[in-house]
Amino acid sequence: MAQASTIAFFTFAYLALFVAWRLAHGPAIQPVEYTFNPELYDLEPNDLLVDAEHYFEGQITGPESFVGRDGYLYTGLNDGRIIRFKHEDPSSFELFARTGADLPGCGSYDFEPICGRPLSMKFDSAGSLIVVDAYKGLLSIDQRGNVKPLLTFAEGRSLLVPNALEIAPDGKMYLTDSSSRFTRRDVYLDALEGRPTGRLIMYDPKTEEAKVLLDGLRFPNGVALSHGGDELLFALGNARVHAYNLTDGSVRTVLSNVPGVTDNISRHPDRPTYFVATCQRQSKPFAPLHFCSKFLTFRWLVAKLFSMEFLASWFPRYGLIVEFSDDGRILRTLQDPTGRTAWLSELHVEGKYFWLGSFRNTFVARTLKK
Repeated sequence: MAQASTIAFFTFAYLALFVAWRLAHGPAIQPVEYTFNPELYDLEPNDLLVDAEHYFEGQITGPESFVGRDGYLYTGLNDGRIIRFKHEDPSSFELFARTGADLPGCGSYDFEPICGRPLSMKFDSAGSLIVVDAYKGLLSIDQRGNVKPLLTFAEGRSLLVPNALEIAPDGKMYLTDSSSRFTRRDVYLDALEGRPTGRLIMYDPKTEEAKVLLDGLRFPNGVALSHGGDELLFALGNARVHAYNLTDGSVRTVLSNVPGVTDNISRHPDRPTYFVATCQRQSKPFAPLHFCSKFLTFRWLVAKLFSMEFLASWFPRYGLIVEFSDDGRILRTLQDPTGRTAWLSELHVEGKYFWLGSFRNTFVARTLKK
């Protein structure tokens, strides 16, 4: 009994000291109320992604986004590398370029700003790989892997979390800058705080000028031109997709109740629809971010006490891609309820496969087009 009491006392003392230290030194946020659609989406499960194949398991982390060219797929990793591999035979990959320094600590929290974190990428008409790096900004990389900075600020404000990229036929580049409060490695704090500080930006490489199209957005993420080319679709962190009219600057809501936390948007190459990837399910019967939206003190405490890795370990793993139409209809979902292929950031169509990106997974995933 005495031994049990001693163990209980020291356990309690340790927890009390931990909480006190975290309250004093943990990150401080200024949470505000935010809104999701009050009626959660009623998601009907399916297993369309359960059969996904995994490649390069344990050799990479965070293949966020893909772009294809000349039989290769290119993707960026959390240690600053951009790799490529043959999409018809993904048995091995090769290094194409790095966006930052090459150091032993690359891929860790402390080294991420130094080593870089390439996210979205597209090829321009000249054959250069245009990359959005969360720390280095908008970059152009030639076929030899030489990196040239294009944009690090817009209208007097630095790009703090440049995130997603689209290139129009006229060469103009559209990108999201997700937050003006926290960098990518602390992005969970932005989600907990809930302040709309993100931007939608246009960069013209001919004039080398940038223009902020929209400001005050709640974590703008994926971006894609509409099939008609007259609108720019962009995803927001409150499970919504909007469309920006490139002619008159008006904005309309496309989806107001995505059943997950939205990430990248991509066009379907064979029909006039779109895919939006989700990194976390938000649907009936319970959606954590929806539940927490009005509890400001609770979110402040969570930010103080817990790390992103700890919180991520408590969220259920669930793979979910949503296919939708221009007029805002959810046509179908592709799911992995087992969580084997979860934390999805993008669906990219290349050849006869769907390629599934992720900011966390330690593999590249693919499944046959469905």
